[in-house]
Amino acid sequence: MADNQKQFKGFLANIELVGDDLADLRTSRDANRDRIKKHWKDVLKRTVPSFEEQGSFEMGTVVRPISGDYDLDDGMYLQCIGDDPDEWPATSTVQGWIVDAVKGATSTDPKKMKRCVRIPYMGGYHIDIPAYGTDSFGTVRVFKKDQDPIEFDESNPVALVDWFKERKKSHTNVRDLVRFFKAWRDHKKGALLKIKSVTMTILISEQIVSSESYAQSVISTARACDTYIRYGNKVCKPVAPFDELTSSWTNEDRAAIADLFKALADRGDDAASAETEREGALIWERQFGSRFPVPDVDASKSAGEALRTAVPPVVTSGKFA
Repeated sequence: MADNQKQFKGFLANIELVGDDLADLRTSRDANRDRIKKHWKDVLKRTVPSFEEQGSFEMGTVVRPISGDYDLDDGMYLQCIGDDPDEWPATSTVQGWIVDAVKGATSTDPKKMKRCVRIPYMGGYHIDIPAYGTDSFGTVRVFKKDQDPIEFDESNPVALVDWFKERKKSHTNVRDLVRFFKAWRDHKKGALLKIKSVTMTILISEQIVSSESYAQSVISTARACDTYIRYGNKVCKPVAPFDELTSSWTNEDRAAIADLFKALADRGDDAASAETEREGALIWERQFGSRFPVPDVDASKSAGEALRTAVPPVVTSGKFA
């Protein structure tokens, strides 16, 4: 039986965001917050907004992309607009304030998006700043283009982060499992790209089968996801406004996604039954991609046997961890 726990730990190290990249994001986030607060105070003469990190960065489930930018969502909560949406400024106005506050800080100008202002950085990342207001009922609403403030959707990403933290109390490895499955999606692509990051996070958090073995947890969780999706169950936000996140999936999408989860579990069983650590790792690498490390020589071989090998071992992608 192959034990690939060391390789899964190496895989995690290869896909998680750490070190300088993480520090750069935080430095940029803090600098933007300072610019915005200064602009609100000195130029707009308004009460400064508060900020809350949200999404995968705050949950600790950010995965280093195979290609393209990674990002941070930094929610801005307005304290200067009152609690009556009929009196709130338009999205174009609020986004204009943000652009004016941060413009010139980066070589590429910030861009107004549908629900945020995006600030691009040359380091291969961007920061999204969505704006929120709270009405007289305590409902948090997100500013959105092409809508009147009274029509703004309820949105409470802080509550979703809190929900995820509660899940971590029962499943201490849920953060790692979410990262494994997001990296698997990014490698396999195809129908899996229908699963947005927030959807994958909720799906894995709700269907997780914990184990001390990363491999066994991936296998069991993949089987649970296959069953859940194949039988038409929905993935919904577990906090207000409880949006259904799989409403756009067709029956064909569901079948294709379920088949991919089943294939992951089946190949995982094959890896667990492999005779050597290297053989098991090679099977997992085909599921997760070149960032999953494969040992150059089976750990089961003695040093002398390895030296007597007539044909040099194949060097695979990744690194032994």
